[in-house]
Amino acid sequence: MLFESNVLVNTRRLFHKLNKLIVTTIITVCLERGGIELKKKMVIGVFLPMFLVTILALNLSWTSAAPMWEKNPKAFLHGIALEIDGETWYFAGPGSVEGSIDVPGHTWVKTGFNRVKGRHYNVGPWMAPSGTPWWATGEPYGVLLFMVDGIMDVPPEGLTEEKEQWLKEEGYVHFHELVDADGVENEDVVVYLKHTAVREFYFDGGPMAPGSNHNVSQGIDYNFMINW
Repeated sequence: MLFESNVLVNTRRLFHKLNKLIVTTIITVCLERGGIELKKKMVIGVFLPMFLVTILALNLSWTSAAPMWEKNPKAFLHGIALEIDGETWYFAGPGSVEGSIDVPGHTWVKTGFNRVKGRHYNVGPWMAPSGTPWWATGEPYGVLLFMVDGIMDVPPEGLTEEKEQWLKEEGYVHFHELVDADGVENEDVVVYLKHTAVREFYFDGGPMAPGSNHNVSQGIDYNFMINW
């Protein structure tokens, strides 16, 4: 996803260079050829349409390049069921789809015995007003904010010092609880999460993250809802 974000940045730079070239060309032609009528014809008939097409392409590229909630890859599931020791567990939280149990705006895929990967979108719980940005109110609704790596392990008090140090150094600064279908919490296993931002934005968290406001840059977010 960082690759996708870099492509977006390079696309913006390309169109900015193209815009600069168009403006330079307009000035050069006007100076070389002179004549008010000629200038008007050149600007209105040739360069203005080119400029408008460039702006349109730029806007389309920004929109299409940003991964969105409604285009979430099918392999990533919202309300994923995790099988642990023969029992089914879910990420605690009010899901973004009515009836689901999950962290709002998250989708997941299991990648190993105790590993998951996730996608964190700017979407709130199902009962929030439709279309309202949740985690970052200054960003578009539904846009991808983070890629997430998760490790299932014992709660913090059961970790060795070495394991605790490793997790925090790697960016797993937030852990999330698991619950069963009745909302009963798993007391033996939690999921340690590392959030890697795919864009720059201001995280203001919504009601689920009081006191976690901070500026986010691309890369691992070591300030994401630190809770251990």
